[in-house]
Amino acid sequence: MIKIFEDDEPAWRILSHVLEHGVAGIAGGRMSTRSKLNEVREQARIDRHGNVVALSTVHHFWGELAFIYDDQLHLHQEARQLVVDAYDNQLAAQGIFPDTYPGNS
Repeated sequence: MIKIFEDDEPAWRILSHVLEHGVAGIAGGRMSTRSKLNEVREQARIDRHGNVVALSTVHHFWGELAFIYDDQLHLHQEARQLVVDAYDNQLAAQGIFPDTYPGNS
């Protein structure tokens, strides 16, 4: 299960999901998403989860999207695509598609 967390979720909750499921995303504004990504990275370091990779974000039409993954279970590109697809599906379920975004004309 791939969960997309809001950028106001506690870092420990996001990290727990990654440890249990192997991958997770964080969606929100650029600065807040990157800040939360740093918090998750620091929590993983403190808890000595060296296999958790929390380094990257993707510019998505609906905002910034970070992806965190267990490198023993997923490759970088695979984790990225899983999170992007999960977020696209989550938005589609709400009726939000790239061609309906006000900034895309």
